[in-house]
Amino acid sequence: MAVPVKVQTQNVNCLIIDFSGIYTLNSIVTEHLFKINSVMSLLGVQCILTGLRPELSRSAVQLGINLDSTRTMATVKNALHFFRNYF
Repeated sequence: MAVPVKVQTQNVNCLIIDFSGIYTLNSIVTEHLFKINSVMSLLGVQCILTGLRPELSRSAVQLGINLDSTRTMATVKNALHFFRNYF
């Protein structure tokens, strides 16, 4: 089942997308991951991207992905702390 469908059926308000296990990005993977982030925003789901190493961020920018409006944090722990204070 696709992420947007699961988010709606499970009434999710927050989503952490963790990149810590990703070492390289290609255009297909990058495009899909950041489209998920955009769709989640349209559904009213607050997303935080975590684990983006500098080389992954550079790769995303080189692929034309704009990270300016995307909330990012270093670790999942930081994102959980944010959500705990946010909600």
